[in-house]
Amino acid sequence: MAFDEAFSCHNADNLDLLEAYGAQIVFFSPVNDQQLPENIDGLYFPGGFPDRVAKKLSTNQSMLKKIKEAVYDEMPIYSEQGSSMYLTNSITDFEGSTFPMVGAISGKSILGWKMQALDSSRMEAIKNNLLTSKGSIIQGNDFRFFKIYEIPKDTKFAYKMRIGKGVNGTNEGIMVNNMLSMVGLVYFAFDTQIAKNFVNYAEKYHRK
Repeated sequence: MAFDEAFSCHNADNLDLLEAYGAQIVFFSPVNDQQLPENIDGLYFPGGFPDRVAKKLSTNQSMLKKIKEAVYDEMPIYSEQGSSMYLTNSITDFEGSTFPMVGAISGKSILGWKMQALDSSRMEAIKNNLLTSKGSIIQGNDFRFFKIYEIPKDTKFAYKMRIGKGVNGTNEGIMVNNMLSMVGLVYFAFDTQIAKNFVNYAEKYHRK
């Protein structure tokens, strides 16, 4: 799990549930570390404020490359809230400065002084994904000042919004291989199968 000055808003219940299903949580810093930890089978990017240290993140080219390689290697990767900005092509901060990021998501992130969302969310899975199977209903929340734009029309989404805005007003959860990136937050405690599914994907990756 990413944990540093850029990624600091994790939900303790989510981690407890992952550990309950057998996950061992290993922390790393996308800001300060040059490499991912050894022998990992998944990545979790919790909420945070990567825009505040965007320059540091952008200059850590080694880490950006390793994370993008992990996406293409089909490692299970989950990001939520502000951390999903880190996985896009770039972040434009409140001052208008733009910094290149991982580039696993074909889109750009931009911060604005007006809130983009302040809602509870309810979503229906329209595709099997890292956390849920098609047809599942899950809940979370969505409060943020950023949006992801210039998203290709063929982008794969995991969820259809029943309540809330999601990425584009209709859908949530950008999918690339085994990566699932949310602009909102999912409560793993809403359905313990969520954490179990994540761990199962990590176990399959470990065996490949």
